[in-house]
Amino acid sequence: MDINNFINVNSDFEKKFSGPLSARWNTFKAFLNLVSAGLPGQPISILETGCMRMLDDWGGGCSTWIFSDFLQNYVTDGTLVSVDIDPQNLKVAQYAVDEAVGPAELRTFDFKQLCGDSLAQLGQILTLPSGKDTRFDGIYLDSMDCDPRVPEGEEQTLASQQHQLNEAKIAVQLFSDKLPFKVLMLDDNNLPWGGKCRLTKKWLKSMFWTCILDYQQSLWIQHNERFKIW
Repeated sequence: MDINNFINVNSDFEKKFSGPLSARWNTFKAFLNLVSAGLPGQPISILETGCMRMLDDWGGGCSTWIFSDFLQNYVTDGTLVSVDIDPQNLKVAQYAVDEAVGPAELRTFDFKQLCGDSLAQLGQILTLPSGKDTRFDGIYLDSMDCDPRVPEGEEQTLASQQHQLNEAKIAVQLFSDKLPFKVLMLDDNNLPWGGKCRLTKKWLKSMFWTCILDYQQSLWIQHNERFKIW
């Protein structure tokens, strides 16, 4: 399908995902609009920390499925790298991708999974030469969940905030230079105690990033100095 079909209102992508995604639809759509803002036919690479861990878990976002569908149907040469600490989560994500877009021989994008702590994995990627699976056009941070409903909810939330901040400080070094801006999205924002994003948002502001949308997810961009602003 043409990328213009994706961008336009009432697209096939919107008809498929806007209902199930609910509170995350606008931010997912804006994130993908931004990462597709380069030249037509240009490769697009996406990194996610924390993959989908249950089938049809729309409350969790189903990010791996969303990104796979986008790369399969609207991108000529795409790459998705998923990082998760739980091997079982990665198996679920692999199954979901196979069900959604087909096995490897039918996929039109590269799908790579990395198992381990996200901070260690991001640090390892940073040491590798620049490539489509080591430098990214869009990055989505959604690891280390917290549950504000449990007695230790506040403690979990504070730990997840620090973890996401540490992720972000590495992730901002992993962007490609193909787009006029870097695109970073954070999940679990609209939760008690500031959700997972409180510390990261404060730090991004201090680093002159701009918040585009702040809802269940928080979407940020930073201008790429290689591109002139008129």
